[in-house]
Amino acid sequence: MQIKILSLLTGLICFLAAEADAQTSAFTYQGRLTSSNNPASGLYDLQFTLYNSVTSGTLLSGPVTNTAVAVTNGLFSVLVDFGSAPFSGSDLWLEVGVRTNATTS
Repeated sequence: MQIKILSLLTGLICFLAAEADAQTSAFTYQGRLTSSNNPASGLYDLQFTLYNSVTSGTLLSGPVTNTAVAVTNGLFSVLVDFGSAPFSGSDLWLEVGVRTNATTS
């Protein structure tokens, strides 16, 4: 009986390992936002763009826009995914644009 249970558990573990998901290119970006030197609160649109240099850089990917991001006491967390192409091991610079949710400026 013990051999059958062990065999069943081993088979289950192998099945679950085969079903594991691969790592994605998405990452979590956490930040702090202020408005007039005070912690911001409310909904904001955040736009992320990747460049290959800090000044006069070439656009590598983006923009990726996350709309209606909840900011509470200045803190926020969003998921950003540029795909895997821009991540070749070289230095990258991330530009973050912010606007109040549902505005055009």
